[in-house]
Amino acid sequence: FLAKQIAPAELIVSSFSASVAAANLIETQKKNGVFSEITIIINNSRKINNKTAIDKLKTFSNVFNSKVHAKVAVLKSEKYSFSIVSTGNLSTGGNIEYFVVFSDNDSINFDYGFLRSISV
Repeated sequence: FLAKQIAPAELIVSSFSASVAAANLIETQKKNGVFSEITIIINNSRKINNKTAIDKLKTFSNVFNSKVHAKVAVLKSEKYSFSIVSTGNLSTGGNIEYFVVFSDNDSINFDYGFLRSISV
């Protein structure tokens, strides 16, 4: 929802895992112009990750493997930027998750720098 309000926006996100349903949702948003650029950092060191979801994500975004467990996203557009720290992975499961949205430049720049540093 937030990304639609500030579109088009760059999205950089880290997640421990991903689902095909989440990959399809992100792809739809990219096709609809919500995201101008997408970078996804995902933990590919465990067998629980869905290879099909990761392969799907690679068709429309920059995907990096890391031993990341953090769930952090940064949305940046020309006018607005937000950082989101959460308990949720890139999935559409039925778990109750918690999200904190930051709009101050210090938090956004810190999280963006962190994500860029592990997207190598």
